[in-house]
Amino acid sequence: MEIAQLEASRDENLKVELLVKRKVYLTRRFSRVKTYHERVWLPLFGALRDLIISEAHRSRYQAAYFITQIGRAIKVEFIKEQVLFTKISLMTSRYLLFSLLLATCSLVFAYDPSPLQDYCVADLASKVRVNGFVCKDPNIVTVEDFVYRGLNNRLNASNVLGYYVTGVTVNQMPGLNTLGISISRIDFAPGGIISPHTVPRATQIMTVIKGSLQVGFVTSNPLLRLFTTVLEKGDVFVIPQGLVHFLKNVGHEYAFAIAAFNSQNPGVITIGNATFASNPRIPGDILANMLRVKTNIISEIEANFQ
Repeated sequence: MEIAQLEASRDENLKVELLVKRKVYLTRRFSRVKTYHERVWLPLFGALRDLIISEAHRSRYQAAYFITQIGRAIKVEFIKEQVLFTKISLMTSRYLLFSLLLATCSLVFAYDPSPLQDYCVADLASKVRVNGFVCKDPNIVTVEDFVYRGLNNRLNASNVLGYYVTGVTVNQMPGLNTLGISISRIDFAPGGIISPHTVPRATQIMTVIKGSLQVGFVTSNPLLRLFTTVLEKGDVFVIPQGLVHFLKNVGHEYAFAIAAFNSQNPGVITIGNATFASNPRIPGDILANMLRVKTNIISEIEANFQ
């Protein structure tokens, strides 16, 4: 009887000892995974995030090459650390899959959607709302969907602004849908100024056809560098996407330029209008704080944007 009790007690002690060892093992394993995550994964995926941002302007094939290199570096790091046990391997696969999906999304949405067919003429009358326009029935597409006529016409720029923009986007030429390009003609009266504005969805490249134009853009914070020059007939200037820029006819005669964009719908945000003529208006105290002036000055400025 006593022998049986001793054996039962010994078995119970062994079970307790095994449970304690198991707990210690799991605690150390969890600590190792946590340490590895903080020391290896966070820096690696921080680098991957920066890579995606910095390489978004490259082709998806170039970016894929860099992502592959990071994947190889991850594998080498695992071998060095000798932590290729099952759960970390699963974690590796999940992290890498997530990173590749993130990279793909970043590249896909960096510019206009790429075409998946010969053309996708915009159905401007459709009530379906997508990122762009749905395709018109190919059976009713005509050559006129791919044509815009009259960009050679000089338009009257003798208005209060001193310029006139003739835009040819997907709204004027439905055949531009999914192609990621558009073009504009800009006519300037003598002294005409296009005040600071941004083109939020496209890089702009322009060439002067007639006259002399001062053009410039300002870089983002914190440098805020101004790049400006005077363009003569035949000169070409590029304005990076989203940066604040301006144009002015510095000659004594009429001038005009042609601008091209890498978006079917580049858009425009005029700084003055966005600041002082939004709907509803930005509170005056916020604008006063921004301009370091009294609130009544804001009301006087806003009166010019009615």
